[in-house]
Amino acid sequence: MKRALLLLTLLLVVAGCGGAHNKTKPGVKPSRPVTKPLAKPLVVRLKGTTTGVALLRPSGNTQTAVTMKLARTPKGLTAELDKGSCGAPKGLQLAKPLGPVRSKTAGWSVTEALSKLTSAPLAVVVRSGHKVVGCGNAPS
Repeated sequence: MKRALLLLTLLLVVAGCGGAHNKTKPGVKPSRPVTKPLAKPLVVRLKGTTTGVALLRPSGNTQTAVTMKLARTPKGLTAELDKGSCGAPKGLQLAKPLGPVRSKTAGWSVTEALSKLTSAPLAVVVRSGHKVVGCGNAPS
């Protein structure tokens, strides 16, 4: 009798520990992993014949993610990050080439920390050939 009672108690304990099947509250979902929110991006407004917005966001300690959304994209556009200011386009110096812009939305990853890129005046530049057609200064 003691064995039967012990076996019944053991069965009840094991059956109650599963927890995988929730029949009393079927609308309750299991918890999901919590992810860290992305850092707030720097917003750069592009002005010129090609307008839009560029977002610069830290991606780890040594990388920066750059996302660009343009109003229109004529053929032959390239994007880059330049040292200097859009107010003096002849003084812009290439800091990091991003690459060709083939659609209204484009993205790149730069192997330099955002804090290092923005330690001096930084401009997001869109070129058609060698001509600046869109430019925006990153906030410091």
